[in-house]
Amino acid sequence: MNNVTISLCMIVKDEEHCLERCLESAKHLVDEIIIVDTGSTDRTKHIARRYTDNVYDFEWTENFAAARNYAIEQASSAYILQLDADEIIIDNDNILKAGLDKDFYHITIHNNVDSGQFIVHQFARVFKNTPKYRYVGELHEQIPVNYDTEEWGLLPCYIEHDGYLQRNVQLKDKSNRNMRILKKATAQNPSAFNYFNLGAQYMQENRYLEALEVLKKSYASVEHNDLAQRVVCQIVKCLYELKRWDEAIQLGVDALRLYPNSIDLSFLLGHCYLEVHYVRDAEKCFERCLTIGNNAKAENLVYQAGAESYLALAKLAETYMLDDEPDKAYTCLQDALLLVPDNKMITQLLLEVRPNISYEELQSKLAPVLPLNQQRYISLIGALYNLRNPLIVQFIESSSLTVTGPTAVLYYLFKGDYELVEQELLKAKDKDNFKNHLKDVLLLGLLSGDCSVFQAMKSKFGLSQQEVKWLQQLLTQGEPKTSNLSSNLKLIWRQLVEDLLHLHKYELLEKLLAYAVEPEMRYIMSERFVAFGFYEAALDILVEGKHAAFNYDVYRLAARALEKIGHTSDSLFYYQQAIKINRSMDCLYRMWNLFGDNIVEQQRLLQEMKKLQPYSDWVHSY
Repeated sequence: MNNVTISLCMIVKDEEHCLERCLESAKHLVDEIIIVDTGSTDRTKHIARRYTDNVYDFEWTENFAAARNYAIEQASSAYILQLDADEIIIDNDNILKAGLDKDFYHITIHNNVDSGQFIVHQFARVFKNTPKYRYVGELHEQIPVNYDTEEWGLLPCYIEHDGYLQRNVQLKDKSNRNMRILKKATAQNPSAFNYFNLGAQYMQENRYLEALEVLKKSYASVEHNDLAQRVVCQIVKCLYELKRWDEAIQLGVDALRLYPNSIDLSFLLGHCYLEVHYVRDAEKCFERCLTIGNNAKAENLVYQAGAESYLALAKLAETYMLDDEPDKAYTCLQDALLLVPDNKMITQLLLEVRPNISYEELQSKLAPVLPLNQQRYISLIGALYNLRNPLIVQFIESSSLTVTGPTAVLYYLFKGDYELVEQELLKAKDKDNFKNHLKDVLLLGLLSGDCSVFQAMKSKFGLSQQEVKWLQQLLTQGEPKTSNLSSNLKLIWRQLVEDLLHLHKYELLEKLLAYAVEPEMRYIMSERFVAFGFYEAALDILVEGKHAAFNYDVYRLAARALEKIGHTSDSLFYYQQAIKINRSMDCLYRMWNLFGDNIVEQQRLLQEMKKLQPYSDWVHSY
């Protein structure tokens, strides 16, 4: 291919916080830079003029296509590269300068979102500078291309975009602007594409019922197969967010027959199945994601990054944990770490699979997949901090890292240096996030037998008088009394139990048990005991309550603990008690597993499962 010239065309407004970063990433890849400003009041144009003399003003008419087309009209190169100021282009191998010869090119865009993940989509960002390639659409504008008659390719470079991060959305008041433009555009032209974009905007604002209505209108008039697939996926997501999982599953199953290579549909359907405890169906969905990722990734123009690889492995691990197969779950997470060695979420999940793993065992497990350089020590320590796992002490000391702030509080607390804990808490007591230290202050009081720090700092935590009184009673080992615990205190109670289990402080757990005067408190304690493998202890403290919905959970937990210690008949009894309250897939499937070689009982349970809604492919194909 021969070298060709490229014009970078951008429209900007009040982009001083990010424009320089964008232009630095692209300046060596292009022959000319065109900047069209639509009304900046900050230093945007001053920054732009450091990179180009081609800075133009354009009166903003709430029409992105018009502004972009004006920028293209100023360009003199053979090809156009379109970027936004909140993007950077990553092209370490100078692919763009190697030469272009097709009509247009897709570039993969990584859209960072607040969860720490990113959404991937491919978009035509490089195209010939010809009159036929002009933008259409007031918002979410695009150039009209024909994949059947025009030559196109996918460039191996990529774009990083952080405009969807909440801080950036709020900075530029994007939600109000976008909603205003989209409502106007849809009223003027009620097309499938405009309805789709309006639905996506409603979803960004968590207005899922409104999104559902306009997305249905989009699908009713959609003509293009790729847009239809995206619309259906968004409808399924709306139903998921509205907790209408049966409907989401029914639509998702039908949609996958039409779009069998859709990564997002399969991934989302797996999530829906997990919500209704259809473990085997969920497993098949995440396995399909991995297959699609290997064989048909290029067909997915938009999908959640990792849904075809490490995220699918993580969710597959979750299904194995629900199916009581921790070894398989651990293997999945190890495979995921090979793909994303510094991913804190995957590291944290791996630690959750084995909450009481020793330092030596964890090191030996990680060594083959996660060579511990400094960056990975930081990631691992972050995961251990989030889990409040005492192994954080040994990993901090073996890494020779110096820790400060909340990490230092937890480090000294688990190490037993209570004076240093107090010093760190005093440093932090006037900071906005000090409320997060409540669990540290309470654990300090339990471990040291001294509640003075809590007494001195209790006003910092925003607790009610009743909550303060109950916690003081707990720390001073006062007379336990029946109390309707707030949801906040239940979370605190769960964390204290888990902390003491991690630290092997069984004598303190015995003392805490005296304060578990309500069945729900005992259930929380018992559930944590089961997670740490103390099945008999969990059974000893578990009691029924007054409400059927609560007892359903109690019976399931008892059945699970009995199953773990090999008491199959007793486990079956409690699953049967649970089924009297709720004839769920979860209980029927676990009973089916317990019956093992008893074909007659297994067939009976399969027939029962076939009566359930939503429809289970696994049950009906077994």
